[in-house]
Amino acid sequence: MPTDVVQLQAELKAAREQRDSLEQQYQSLLSKLTQIRSTLGERLKQDADELDRRQAQIAALTSAQADLQSTVHTLQAELVDSNAEQDRLRSELDALRQASASSSSSADSATREAAEAAQRVSALTASLAALQSERESVEEKYHTERAQRERAQMELEMSRVAQEVAERAANESRMRAEREAQSARQLQEVL
Repeated sequence: MPTDVVQLQAELKAAREQRDSLEQQYQSLLSKLTQIRSTLGERLKQDADELDRRQAQIAALTSAQADLQSTVHTLQAELVDSNAEQDRLRSELDALRQASASSSSSADSATREAAEAAQRVSALTASLAALQSERESVEEKYHTERAQRERAQMELEMSRVAQEVAERAANESRMRAEREAQSARQLQEVL
């Protein structure tokens, strides 16, 4: 009979020690779960802020791209008009030269008109060169803005994927910690 009491006391002691161990494990799991929630919460907030910033950047780049496209179209129209004007002035200059060659009486007048036409052609040529240079600058800026917008979109997509992965990891960690905590509670209740 005393042997049974000793055995029961030993089993009780072992059960208490196991209970204490499970209690420590349970508290440790709760601490880890709290830490995970805090860390992932801050990370998710940072990712959300980064997503907002990227979206604002994409909106600004899209607006800038639209403005650049409008400017390019305007410059192209002006370039076409300048080319047409240059062709017309060249035709006038050729006509004046022919008239000057065929009529000596109007040579002085034709010469003056030809000089004026030549000056106009020179001025339009310089204007055309300036427009072409400006168009090239605008097109270069347009391509740069488009590349930046595409890069921002790619970074936004990567941030969104990273946030989804972080959320899934947080959910899995939380569920695993809750399952472990529930198992610890069940063991404690059994004991």
